[in-house]
Amino acid sequence: MLSGASTAVETQQSTLSRYLDGEFWQFKDDIREDIRRCELFHQTSFDLTLDQTRDLTMERVYYVMQTPLMRQHFRDQVTEKQRGFIAKSLGLTEVICSADMTTGVKLGVICGLYGGAVINLGNPEQKDKWYLPVSDLEFTGMFAMTERGHGSNVRGILTEAQYDPSTEEFIINTPCVDAQKMYIGNCMKGNHASVFAQLTVNGETQGPHCFIVPIRDRHGVMHPGVTAIDMRHKEGLHGVDNGILIFDNVRIPRENLLSRFGSVSADGVYSSPIQNKSHRFNAMLAALTPTRLALTVQAMAGMKLGLIIAVRYSHSRRQFGPKDKDEVKIIEHQTQYLRLMPHLAAALALTFTTRFAAAMMDDVLCGGESLDNNRSLQALMAGLKAYSTWQNIHCLQECRECTGGMGFMMENRIPGLKCDSDVFVTFEGDNMVMLQVKKNNCLFFDAWNSCLHHITSLALAHIHRVTLEQFALAVEQCPVEEDRTLLTKFCLLHGTNLVYQERGWYLEHHYLTPRTSRLIRNQLLELCRLVKDEALKVVSDFKVPPFCIKAPIAGVANPRAQWAFYSTPDPAPSASSLPQHHGRTSKL
Repeated sequence: MLSGASTAVETQQSTLSRYLDGEFWQFKDDIREDIRRCELFHQTSFDLTLDQTRDLTMERVYYVMQTPLMRQHFRDQVTEKQRGFIAKSLGLTEVICSADMTTGVKLGVICGLYGGAVINLGNPEQKDKWYLPVSDLEFTGMFAMTERGHGSNVRGILTEAQYDPSTEEFIINTPCVDAQKMYIGNCMKGNHASVFAQLTVNGETQGPHCFIVPIRDRHGVMHPGVTAIDMRHKEGLHGVDNGILIFDNVRIPRENLLSRFGSVSADGVYSSPIQNKSHRFNAMLAALTPTRLALTVQAMAGMKLGLIIAVRYSHSRRQFGPKDKDEVKIIEHQTQYLRLMPHLAAALALTFTTRFAAAMMDDVLCGGESLDNNRSLQALMAGLKAYSTWQNIHCLQECRECTGGMGFMMENRIPGLKCDSDVFVTFEGDNMVMLQVKKNNCLFFDAWNSCLHHITSLALAHIHRVTLEQFALAVEQCPVEEDRTLLTKFCLLHGTNLVYQERGWYLEHHYLTPRTSRLIRNQLLELCRLVKDEALKVVSDFKVPPFCIKAPIAGVANPRAQWAFYSTPDPAPSASSLPQHHGRTSKL
């Protein structure tokens, strides 16, 4: 156990930290406390073997799933029209990923992907049968959509599901190498898979549908006809056991077809509330849209951790300075604050934008609206996923470089965060594909393909605008003047940086002159300088507990790496501080 976890100074609750946590701040605090109590989360995993890392991750997942808060969350997920459920889920995701990204991703596979398929594509009886037992740890699941030959193009998957009316069973089969299900998380430990396959009934193909396929029993014995191949080592997320699934005419009961959008009677008659196959397929995929928002929050959690570490180190580490005078903190160097502050502003923008997107999603689901009919919401989710995961990659690289050699050491978390989150840019579809969710008429594919550069640029511009709008709205709604003043600076910085990044395009199209472009650059430099000291307060108000931060260079002592410890200057006390919370989170 890290000594920093047991000697951590209590974190003062401030109005800004509560505002950043949002409506469900108490829920997030309770989760933080539940995780803090667990010894498993105080361990490091980078010096363990692959199998040991996987076992540790699974133990962490089991612990989280058994907490009262999580068990209640399972039941809320099964209940229809739970207002605020998406927002609470994202709060849960952020806190767990801050403690351990691998645990957050693995839990996301079991609850978000497998669970999301059952909840959003199944009927009430199937939800009770195939998902509620997960909360009692009777079994865990996996999500099998991607194939060797088809990733983002789900419509073209090759796995087959033939209905046999004589036995009232579906026959799930992998007809060729390109049909093998790949990169399946929880593949080597999970019991059931939600498998997407081309449904054929009486010789007629009905398009992709989702089936629950048994993979192994509770004792680990493989189901007949199922082969699972371990993909073993990856760049990161070593605790997630990715593998390949192959099906050799596996028979499953008729009831294992998740039947919200399509069902087959005992005698082999297919029926669906959506007659058009294309519309039906779009509705199925649209129902899974909320998982993309979870990826945005996972990326944001990685950004916040990296920034906490880099900002605190930058306020402690000293180097260079005026001749014959003390060296200055490296945060005083223009290149240091110019590299870090825009990322901090972007993390704040994403905080408010994901909250806005979650509220939109909650309203749609609670209102009974079909996500398939809300193309703007689907585009927002896809664009946010692309923007946030790219932003995460850029942010963590800057944090690594701004912390020098110390940032290269695994003890200081940033290398692990980089490796764990690099895959996010291709999770659930390559980001370039995500940015193409406008309309795409296949009849005009060549025309569409010839202007994809413009399409993706336009999509990013749309997401940039949304993040800035939501940041500005959050500033306007902030109830405490002091906090509002602070957020205003970062909001202006975010907007200025967005324009600065695209100044080449603005100059090409004569929206800017060389003179105004220079003025924007000067404004960016000045705003970064103005907020560099207040950045300490902001990263403190992210409320990530020391046992999650772990990094010695961020002021969390570790006897294994005493050479890496740098004390962290505390932010100046804020007039907006709240009285210390005396509930379950008082020792965070």
